[in-house]
Amino acid sequence: VSVAYCTLDGSGKAGHRYEPISGTVIFEDGEYTKSVEVRILRTPTWKATLEFKLKLSNPKNCELGKYLYTCRVKVIDNELFPSNKYSNALRQAVNSRLSSQPDDVLDRINGFGLFWEFCKLNFSEEGVGWRTVLTLIMDQLQNMYRLLLMSLRVYMVDTLFAMHDPTSEDRLYLRTRVGTSYVVAAYFILPLFALHAWEILKVRLDLYGRSRLFLQSNLFRKYLNYCGNSREAVPATEMQDAILTDCQEVTEGYMASLNFMQLVGKLCVLTFFTVKHNLRRPDAIVCVVLMPTIMAAFGSFRSKLLIDASEKANSMTPYLIHLVQEACETYPLFANYFQRPQINEQFSFAILQTRKVEMPYEFVKANNTYFTFWLGPLFVAIYIVISTPRLISGEMQVGVFLA
Repeated sequence: VSVAYCTLDGSGKAGHRYEPISGTVIFEDGEYTKSVEVRILRTPTWKATLEFKLKLSNPKNCELGKYLYTCRVKVIDNELFPSNKYSNALRQAVNSRLSSQPDDVLDRINGFGLFWEFCKLNFSEEGVGWRTVLTLIMDQLQNMYRLLLMSLRVYMVDTLFAMHDPTSEDRLYLRTRVGTSYVVAAYFILPLFALHAWEILKVRLDLYGRSRLFLQSNLFRKYLNYCGNSREAVPATEMQDAILTDCQEVTEGYMASLNFMQLVGKLCVLTFFTVKHNLRRPDAIVCVVLMPTIMAAFGSFRSKLLIDASEKANSMTPYLIHLVQEACETYPLFANYFQRPQINEQFSFAILQTRKVEMPYEFVKANNTYFTFWLGPLFVAIYIVISTPRLISGEMQVGVFLA
């Protein structure tokens, strides 16, 4: 008596979560059971409960049961999300919640460090890493185009339209100013094809969608494999809010970090342009260095305040979802007892309380936004005051000043 066996991928993939095996089991006379060992591969990154199957086939001198020829194997990972770096603090927070004893241990975890651990986890996911690197590189095309536009503006003012300067003829791209204007116009238009093509490709890469799918699918799979006590400890409304809202916000944070790197590239381009045309002006260089330094200090100081305000604003969402869900499920009960006005008042009060919690977040967000609106014009004004005497004395060209 013999039967063949092999492993089949499920959510767990061969070579990543387990070592694939195949072979034949032979039952000698008097043998009724056989064991097959599958080696589980340990990974340093967090994964939800993953599954694969062991399938029996090609029976000889025996029959396979209609529903008993496959065996589902669950691989339960004890790694913490997003990594084990803060395992002690996270376990302490879970235990305090299960014991209904409030603890501020999560507030003592470094927020940037925790987010960095998630970025590493997300980057290690299949298909996310190379898409992230490609996005970081190609997003700098916008900054290269910005540098090109600034250089073209300087060229147009100081060369193309400087008819009073006889030396400008030597700097023309072509023999005539009209012909050179065609070249300049082409430089304005042609890069847009590459920028537009990259934006279309960026949508097709769907880095945001892949990252969100990774979080949502793993969190949902984790919940489905909870034990009874764990499911009782996590209300359905909180799980719904975590999958639909929290996963989206965390993914948006990952994408925002890529946008931040594009902004860093923009600052580098502006710094390069300013330093290039102001090598002998330390005051201009000081302004260039001072502006990003102030922005970084402000961001570091205000980010924690914004995060705390955002968490408080979102803390009411699960309660509102629970309230609406309970009202929909028990509508006949309170309608028959004429309790609809009381339910309406309860819901209105909850909405009012939610808005009171949201208001501090709106204030912080508005102040953070207008800080950049203030900072830009402020340094432009400083630049005008510093550069105007140089422009009047002829030390600075008009094109550099206007760019």
